[in-house]
Amino acid sequence: MPIRKILSLVAGRGHDDRVLDFAALLARRFDAHVEALLVRPNPRDAAPLFVEGMTGSAFEQIMEEIERDSAQAAAAAKDAYERWRDRHRLAPAAGPGSASAGWHEETGSETDRLARRGRLADLIVIGRPTEDRNGPSIITAEAALLETGRPVVLVPPGGVPAPPQRLAIAWNGSIEASRAVALAMPFIHRADRVAIVTVDEASGLVQSARELADYLRWHGAEAQVEAVEPGGDGTGADILGAAARLGTDLLVMGAYTHSRLRELIFGGATLHILYEAPLPVLMVS
Repeated sequence: MPIRKILSLVAGRGHDDRVLDFAALLARRFDAHVEALLVRPNPRDAAPLFVEGMTGSAFEQIMEEIERDSAQAAAAAKDAYERWRDRHRLAPAAGPGSASAGWHEETGSETDRLARRGRLADLIVIGRPTEDRNGPSIITAEAALLETGRPVVLVPPGGVPAPPQRLAIAWNGSIEASRAVALAMPFIHRADRVAIVTVDEASGLVQSARELADYLRWHGAEAQVEAVEPGGDGTGADILGAAARLGTDLLVMGAYTHSRLRELIFGGATLHILYEAPLPVLMVS
């Protein structure tokens, strides 16, 4: 399926620029429309935290202050969006066939609104989670991954200077990895080089990677298989190490190919890459 609509979440914070800049690169590459989504919190949702022991007038004053701060942040985010759109010379939405951008603002739960609007996008572009509490959160990333059924590109903190040309597919033969390959086809078709990276932990996995390369050949894409011996730091570190050696500028992978609960308890490739990847990652759950 071609990429025609890209949803990019903004939050009125410093990481918006790098996320929107990468979305603009992709809009140019695919002649796509970028919808910048800002979700303003509803101060009434936090009411239970303030009501106990508080007079009605004090409560209303706090609600008004929260609403005022939210409106100011939204206005600043909208100004930053307009400067970004002008800088990248993206026209307002004019229909398919050209790169464009539009602004959409809602009030409510960020994860709920992201999930709802993300289901009607071809690609979601968000910041990679960081330990910085003002940066993108793991909750937001997981809402995009687990609640939309769409491919999600996570942009690293350092930003991305150019559209991706050298792809690596992290392959373990799972349903999620298969979905990731299918939904990454627009990127694969435009890549200068495609590598299939498999961490040889199970019998037959290298053969499965070769079968994937044969499958991609039917789609007009040549791919090399890179079998990686497991190291001592886990599969996620092995994948990122191989991607670095190959000069990869986009990693494609399935997310939570083991249960999410197991990864949360024992760790896993998805969580490692969510927090550590220095390059953009296209994930599909």
